[in-house]
Parts: sequence; structure tokens; C-alpha cells
Amino acid sequence: MTSPDLLILGIGNLLMGDDGVGPAVIERLRQRPLPAGVTVEDGGLCGLSLLDFWRGYRRVWLVDAVDMGMTAGSCRWIDLGLEAPAGGEAFDAHGDLAPVLALARELGEWPYELLLLAVQPQRVEPGLALSPAVARGVKRAAAMIVSRLATE
Repeated sequence: MTSPDLLILGIGNLLMGDDGVGPAVIERLRQRPLPAGVTVEDGGLCGLSLLDFWRGYRRVWLVDAVDMGMTAGSCRWIDLGLEAPAGGEAFDAHGDLAPVLALARELGEWPYELLLLAVQPQRVEPGLALSPAVARGVKRAAAMIVSRLATE
């Protein structure tokens, strides 16, 4: 039995404005045909359950809101194997991803490839809607994923 190849996992809280960008990107990707071996999932809120989602996958691409000090809606690929922060540093809009990454390393649950497509939020506060800039960022992020898949 071979392991699944690639999991694209959106992370975020749909009740906190732009923090819902990860699930919004996943919803957009579900409307497109994707290559065989690619699974897309809404991971919901960041937490230890992320390890259960990605267990068995060789490659994992996360999509999440990350304050990078950039223009709202900006997107950037981050190789978590190279750029993961140490300690309790906040690496996402809700600050829960860094401890999960540290635990994944400790438990030997680190995928062969672990990338984060970070989207700069404008506002992370109670609310159901994405800001207009981040809504445009959803389109940009989905296009970046499709483009990266096409080059493989």
C-alpha cells in the first residue's frame, strides 16, 4: 500500500474574519479539478489534530493567515522545514502552529515536505466575512497552489 502523496490543508477560524482564509482557499480549490493524489481538507482551528490530518502523507501544504507585516492579501510560500520558528513564537494569526510543529518534530510526524502558504490578514476579529483584500488573496493563493501543482 502506498501512502497518499499530497495533502493541502486550510487552517483557520471562520468566525474571526480574515483568520478564515485557509478554509476559504480550500473551498475555492474544491471547485477545480486537481491532479490525482492531491487531497484538500479544511483543518478548522489549528491544534494538535493537525497531526492526525497529515499522518501518512508524504507532503503537506498548509494554508493559513500569517501576520508577515505585508499588504493585506499578500501571499508567500514558506518552507517550514527551513523557516519554522523556535519556541512559542506566533507563526500564524492565532499563534497555535509553532507548538504543533515542534511536537511533530519530536514525535517523528514531520512529512517529507511541509510548506505553508501564508496569507497576510487585514483584520482578525469577530466576524464572518473576509476583508476585501484578503478575499482577493484567496483567489491569489488558490492560483499559486494550482500553478505549483502544474510545475510538478
